[in-house]
Amino acid sequence: MNDTRTTIRLPEDLHVRVRRLAERDRRSVHAELLVLIERGLALEESIPAGLASLEATNEIYRRATEGVPGTETTRARRIAAPQDHDEGEDHDGR
Repeated sequence: MNDTRTTIRLPEDLHVRVRRLAERDRRSVHAELLVLIERGLALEESIPAGLASLEATNEIYRRATEGVPGTETTRARRIAAPQDHDEGEDHDGR
């Protein structure tokens, strides 16, 4: 198999996330990127052509990233979480 050399630029926060995964899985950053790309491609290729609508793609993404810090589902859950306060108190504690 011939390998093709490709250079990519990653935002620092994304590089840190990949590096942490690589360390956790005892892989190089290069090997971790290959695993992540393979998984992403497998997910994309598993979506039937008729279901490749925006809604279906968003639902798959939501399920895949549920609970991952920095993703929309985590932020939405935090915003929607009920506030801790006693009944009868105003939101400012009165």
